[in-house]
Amino acid sequence: DTMTQPAASLWMGDLEAHMDEDYLVRLFDGLGYRVLSVRLIKDKSTGRPAGYCFLEFEDTRTAHTALMNLNLKAWPNTKKLLKLNWASTNSGNKQEHSVYVGKLDNSVNDHKLYKYFAGYFPSC
Repeated sequence: DTMTQPAASLWMGDLEAHMDEDYLVRLFDGLGYRVLSVRLIKDKSTGRPAGYCFLEFEDTRTAHTALMNLNLKAWPNTKKLLKLNWASTNSGNKQEHSVYVGKLDNSVNDHKLYKYFAGYFPSC
């Protein structure tokens, strides 16, 4: 029930200058994910695109599914990889930590890592 779940945002990086809000909404729509809004970040000193944005999805489940299925997958018709992550905020008392995991086999993806760590850390 989307009425009880808050909207959820993902960070998206490695954007090119021509990738505007409409382009990104159409991209995700074509991949089967409805994006409610796109907030492109601009460089404060130049006003030009900073190369990343925030995508708002209707609920956490949709954002999570998009992240698990699309992160580091090829953009349609290119060799460029989609770079997605949870958008983080500095508000509230929630403590957040990052872990670097390297030298993984090519078969390991974000979904496999999530499932592994969720077994040890239910707050994932």
